[in-house]
Amino acid sequence: MADAQAVVWPQGSRLRIFAGACAIALSLGVVRFDFAALGRQMLESGWVDPQAIGRLAGLNLAGYVLGCLHHTRIRSSAAFRRVMALSLAVTVASLWLEALGLGSWWQGLWRVLAGWASGSLMAGVPGLALHGLSGHRRRRGTALVMVGAGLGTVVGAVAIGSLAPRSASMAWVVLAALASLLAIPVGWLLRRSAGAAASPPSRRSSEAAGLRGDLISAESVWASPALRFLSLGYLLMGASQVPVVLYEPLVVSHRFGVSPGLSSDSLSLLGVGCATGALLAASVPRSWPTRSLLALGSWVGLGGSVLFLLGRSLPVVAAATFLTGAWIWIMVTLTFDRLQELVPEAQHRATWAWLTALLGIGFMLFSFGCAQLATDHLDNVLLLGTAFMALHVVIELRQMQAD
Repeated sequence: MADAQAVVWPQGSRLRIFAGACAIALSLGVVRFDFAALGRQMLESGWVDPQAIGRLAGLNLAGYVLGCLHHTRIRSSAAFRRVMALSLAVTVASLWLEALGLGSWWQGLWRVLAGWASGSLMAGVPGLALHGLSGHRRRRGTALVMVGAGLGTVVGAVAIGSLAPRSASMAWVVLAALASLLAIPVGWLLRRSAGAAASPPSRRSSEAAGLRGDLISAESVWASPALRFLSLGYLLMGASQVPVVLYEPLVVSHRFGVSPGLSSDSLSLLGVGCATGALLAASVPRSWPTRSLLALGSWVGLGGSVLFLLGRSLPVVAAATFLTGAWIWIMVTLTFDRLQELVPEAQHRATWAWLTALLGIGFMLFSFGCAQLATDHLDNVLLLGTAFMALHVVIELRQMQAD
């Protein structure tokens, strides 16, 4: 009976969670993860060379980081609503513009704009979607919102593989159309949450009067060893996921000579893993310490990275891709939950935006740094990613032991 009571959701929360999942599917699944599926078509069509794939992904992450950092500076509810609405519009518009294929300079610009918008959505939407939830329901709701990244990746990769297996321009059109559909419930969420996001005048006054105290509180929060290790682990997580998230279709195509459509479909395993990982993180009993689950989840990522490095058969590489996806969203879901244990509620949104930016910085630095190396020495990129993954495990173990 107690468990049945735990899954009773407040009125309207399920629709908000669904809309939040659509926002994450749009900002991460479609804008970021599905770009790996597009990389093969872009190479086949002569749009870019292999090292340009890393550069474009890096530019996207540069915009992503800017979006997260910008979000930490938002103070008023009116500015918050404007930025969120603009982010949604820019996300959809940038995908349609990328389908035009006007040139590498324009492609880079659209990637930056799409990254800025997706970073803003990732930083701001979870709080809106989970408004009014607490305790175990908030943890489960977090997982259901984050599942959107996996579902968006699956749907986008399958759509590209079946509808546009050899045409880069058509693949962009497919993703742009999918983004337009996902934007509908997200727009509803932003409109529905406008009143909830607005702070009463008395609260705004108290926030303005206590701004200096909030800054001091933030400094004391970041003094926590556990939060510092959590942040460093998130940075390494961003770097070590690059080989699978970005280069998986190229690895599959180079090692096994499969068609572009099959290599795109194989990326859907990453999305299935993401969805599975988020649900798995939510299904464990609340009595299990989150700090221990984070350390345990890091080993899942290390196992996937080793299999991806050494795998010389399609089933092994497929298992590695699935495990990597599960690891990413186990860590994202549990990190969001762990913040509630380490950070006061007033600092939670800003801290989450900073952590999201750190993940993007790690991904961006690895993408830029290995762009040239990936052209002729892709296996070395995979080896370096495995080394970063091992360091990530060490940091998560230290996080578990910290206060």
